Amino acid sequence: MIPEPIKIVAEDNFDLVVHFADGKIFKVNFKEFIGDSVKSNAVKNSLAVFKTAEIEDGLSINWSNGFSLDPDVVYTEGEAVSNLKATASFISIVKDKYSVR
Repeated sequence: MIPEPIKIVAEDNFDLVVHFADGKIFKVNFKEFIGDSVKSNAVKNSLAVFKTAEIEDGLSINWSNGFSLDPDVVYTEGEAVSNLKATASFISIVKDKYSVR
């Protein structure tokens, strides 16, 4: 069973970074990772829409236009973020975005 996603950051370069409950962090470039559909193209072609990504009930990653992504896909097919610099950057982004101290 895949751990629950607990934090998400939609970066300016269309990277989607997801931190899971087991402490692992995975990243995918949304533009390269997701196929073409009406809803996914709306997310891939608008940074404003892409940045609306949020985790809903630990079950899915959703965008304001109704597109959703199963976090299991990011966990199993994403790039593991394991170096200290990337992890520190993610933590910094999350702290800034959510005013966590």
